[in-house]
Amino acid sequence: MTIGGGALRPASLAIAVLFTAVFAASASGQTQDAAGAWKELFAVENPAGAPGRIQAVLNAVGNDPAQLRKLIEADVTYKKFPAGWLKRSTQVQDGKTTYDVNFLVRIPPGYDGTKSFPLILAAHGQTSRGELIARTMLWLLGDKRDEYVIVAPTMPGPKHFNARRYQEQTYLKPLDWCRRNLNIDDDRIYLSGYSQGGHVSWHLATMFPRHFAAVVPMAGIPFFEGGLVTSTIYLENLSNLPLWAIWGEKDGATPPALGNVDSCRIATKRLKELGNKLYKGTELPGKGHGGCYPPSGEFAKFLDAHKRNTTPEKFQHRFHLAHHTRGYYLRAERLAHKPADFSKTVKIKLPLGKKPNQRDAIAAIRRYVRRSMFRFSAERKPDTNELAILAVGVRRMRLFVTDGMFDLSKPVRLRYWSRSKKLKIPVSAKCMLLHYARTRDRTNLVLNEVTLDITGQVKLRYP
Repeated sequence: MTIGGGALRPASLAIAVLFTAVFAASASGQTQDAAGAWKELFAVENPAGAPGRIQAVLNAVGNDPAQLRKLIEADVTYKKFPAGWLKRSTQVQDGKTTYDVNFLVRIPPGYDGTKSFPLILAAHGQTSRGELIARTMLWLLGDKRDEYVIVAPTMPGPKHFNARRYQEQTYLKPLDWCRRNLNIDDDRIYLSGYSQGGHVSWHLATMFPRHFAAVVPMAGIPFFEGGLVTSTIYLENLSNLPLWAIWGEKDGATPPALGNVDSCRIATKRLKELGNKLYKGTELPGKGHGGCYPPSGEFAKFLDAHKRNTTPEKFQHRFHLAHHTRGYYLRAERLAHKPADFSKTVKIKLPLGKKPNQRDAIAAIRRYVRRSMFRFSAERKPDTNELAILAVGVRRMRLFVTDGMFDLSKPVRLRYWSRSKKLKIPVSAKCMLLHYARTRDRTNLVLNEVTLDITGQVKLRYP
């Protein structure tokens, strides 16, 4: 036998065979170590809070993003729950007050943790509870009921929705629990609710659209801090999220107050002005506040038609509170002024010599609100491997570079605050694992993070 033109001696052959055997055993051992480290990481309640176990996984894969990706794609280290109803609880904070949040999770037949299932986050009405809206979802799904996980929290505290942060967390924290503990199809997470639950659905969809594939609010209205005055100001945020609103023609109120029908018509008009092609509004003739449901079979059909858009080529994000700073793959890190508190009484000066009326007052308040807003937008151009960012009221941004956003084999051009910079962005195994440990989101892996400052500074979080 010859290699490279020379003779291979028997002793050399034995050494070569031995080396190959040792290499194979080493590779096998690394695979076993990685699998063991992975299992240990996701055996804890909060994997993202276990830095030692995270580092053990990174060491086992040699900090290789390709090897880590294989572990993520094959991840089935989920708890095995029997089919039926699970009762769970979490806590949310409202200032100094702590509320216990009870939530139900329906595990469908056939769930064993090896296959991902879509999920519906269900929001109940003002005098209702999680169990009742969960059963409504089963009825709406019909023959498709056993194809979905359903999670239905019961809102604690005052039994009316006023867009407080603890009320948002009442729904988002149980959703996070499901994503960490159950094998959920992250591209098929849906949101729906009735009456007050419809308000919740509009609100969460508008302020956190990145989580959802589609939304169906029934007998509810867009509701945010500030009430009716702010009802249409944030609707630009919905440009990439399919939303089907259903309400009754006679779901009104005594003038001059606006009823649900009025608010839904106003929102529909605004969304049409914005050119939103993913919005669908259905007004049911003769219906009041009850019975505002999709036709038989149409609920599941609407959900099945949509998957999450994780990296829209264009989007806008408006907000006024510090906990609403994230829009898809961008987050405002430093604001130019203190956030306004629309939950408090606002003093507005109207023109002198003019008798004030409700319309003028609302218009003046809306001008104040718009001046207090923060906003940013993004336009991603795959053909030229660039991203353009515009921001108002924001001095620093964080870009989360996710799968499919750019061709990372080439430099990425970033345009921001009238500046432009080309940047080579490496894929970081550490970044991937830290985000995955928190979200278990395998279809929207964060490969790296970039900080962009109004002063022109650009910094890779994971060089």
